[in-house]
Amino acid sequence: MKKIDSSIIQDLQNQVKQLVSTDDNMLLVFLFGSIVNGIFHEESDIDLGIYYKQIPSTIEYFEMKEDYSGKLKREVDIVVLNTADPIIRMQVLKNGLVVKKDSHTYNDFFVRTLNEYDDLKYYRQEIEKNILKGRIYA
Repeated sequence: MKKIDSSIIQDLQNQVKQLVSTDDNMLLVFLFGSIVNGIFHEESDIDLGIYYKQIPSTIEYFEMKEDYSGKLKREVDIVVLNTADPIIRMQVLKNGLVVKKDSHTYNDFFVRTLNEYDDLKYYRQEIEKNILKGRIYA
């Protein structure tokens, strides 16, 4: 697959910024995935992580996804960060590009995500230890 010129990627990023800038219900918006990690190509979709003031209904979610896909002339995937699991949220924080940010919300989201991710890592390590013990002593 043919990679896309960086100026086109920059243009898409600017279009996304413009689309989300007027929606007061979106407190945080991240671009993530191939558009920010260097493997974006002509068939890539655009991945958005959005933290909402009020989570949209299922119908609103799909209408927004369809609207953005039409305006950007490319499939758009939206991850609702309010309800996403800590692993996805951590990947968005670590590798994503912030396109809209309410500083207070960002700080809360950052701390909550780190805490939940750290808790998850601890419990996962314990489970993995028990699995290994079972395999060794079974």
